[in-house]
Amino acid sequence: ATVARLAMSLPRARVVEAAGIEDLQRLVTSVDGIGLLLLDLNMPGCHGLSALVHVKSLAPELPVIVFSGMDDPAIIRRAAGLGASGFLSKAAPPSELGVAVCTVLA
Repeated sequence: ATVARLAMSLPRARVVEAAGIEDLQRLVTSVDGIGLLLLDLNMPGCHGLSALVHVKSLAPELPVIVFSGMDDPAIIRRAAGLGASGFLSKAAPPSELGVAVCTVLA
């Protein structure tokens, strides 16, 4: 559903989806030209913000937007402190996804 929302918001974007943390690690370390990572905290193999820490250790310059239904202010602050470039609640309207991506890329 998130990939479809992103494709609708940004039809010219190339979107690649990772099935789990191992797939995410492979993509981050082997695919050239990744401009942004939209990280779901409920991804298989992911435990809270541990995937963010792992991704930032592999690719510290990669912008990451945390996309989660856990929109507690403490989690948002923690994500920012760990290097997230932005945070978007899953409850946000679909149009905000495209805006968030464009804002972080700018």
